[in-house]
Amino acid sequence: MLEFRDGGFMNFSCECGSVAGEILNSEELVGLRFICMCKDCQNYAQFLGKADQVLDKNGGTEGVPVFPKLFTFTRGFENVRGNKLTPESGTFRWFSSCCNSPIANSLSSKAGYIGLITQRLSLADRESLGPVYVRANGESGIPPLPLGTSQRFPLKWFFVIIRQICRMQLKGWKRPNPFFDDKDRSLAPLEILKN
Repeated sequence: MLEFRDGGFMNFSCECGSVAGEILNSEELVGLRFICMCKDCQNYAQFLGKADQVLDKNGGTEGVPVFPKLFTFTRGFENVRGNKLTPESGTFRWFSSCCNSPIANSLSSKAGYIGLITQRLSLADRESLGPVYVRANGESGIPPLPLGTSQRFPLKWFFVIIRQICRMQLKGWKRPNPFFDDKDRSLAPLEILKN
């Protein structure tokens, strides 16, 4: 099992440090770094004015799936805001209002999926998670794309997510969710960007 510094926690924070939290050390996260090059992720980074800090040279956003129970805020949650691109969108995008730093993407609390934007971690913690496992949605990426980039959502990543959800259910790591209450209501102000 990989050991992280600071008593078994990885720390994350927004760019200015007003919003911060920690992720419980877990071998479940190692080897699950992903890069998404979809238009929605690209547009959202641009909407926040952080494209140059969040997107890589191919237009990708790097993340890692985190179990809700292992993801906690330690300060500044009053600065956390949420967006959905459209009312029908199943993806919630969370950011800090103090400095417009993207923090995470999630599905509803019923699904229990959180994708932490890894730029919120220190470089050492990011690297301790191992290499990037999958690069997805290359059809929207900026060429030349790295070898092995999937044009869409790769099947191997779908199976990884299903496995993670099953493990989360078995270990009881679905709740509490840092973004939703037990009735699936957002704990932070939420705005729909397009009606």
